[in-house]
Amino acid sequence: GGNLDLQPYKSTNIDLAWSDYLDKNNFIGVNYFHKSISDFVRSITRVESVVSGPLGNFYVTRPENSEQYKVEGVEANAAIGFTNGFGFIANYTWIAEGYSQREVDFSNSKAPFEGLSDSYNVILYFENSRWQTRLSYNFRLPFLARSVGEQSQPEMVEGYGQLDFSADYKLSKNISINLDAVNLSQEKRR
Repeated sequence: GGNLDLQPYKSTNIDLAWSDYLDKNNFIGVNYFHKSISDFVRSITRVESVVSGPLGNFYVTRPENSEQYKVEGVEANAAIGFTNGFGFIANYTWIAEGYSQREVDFSNSKAPFEGLSDSYNVILYFENSRWQTRLSYNFRLPFLARSVGEQSQPEMVEGYGQLDFSADYKLSKNISINLDAVNLSQEKRR
């Protein structure tokens, strides 16, 4: 069903960042973020009387404005390059939200915020005037994909990690050969 009374959601954001460029190849940084989100639109399922009579009650899913959420977290990252062309880039994002999943009643608007979880990635690389190669691993912890999914049940996504590789060889100023290999670990999202 629809909802003509929806309000647009609003967000007040605060970001505080510190970074240090150690030299032209090295960087470290930390970022704190806080988001106060009001009137977020989510799908809520409730029993509604669609037609009169004992068989007239149905589960109906409608978009509604939910209560205020507070999402905050910290992101730490570093990029370190060595003089021999090797280096690494690492990033970790820690997320905290206003409601924990232990308090959840998925039938009301206090369900946890969808799509949030901690994540990290690490990239090892080699670069010179002709070659550029990267091996990266990206991981995301379990998260709520939808508060109301199939059969009106919440849908969770398991933690997921993926290993990728890319290489680029420069044949000339205008021509290069690229190779991308995605999901070498053959992980499946579930």
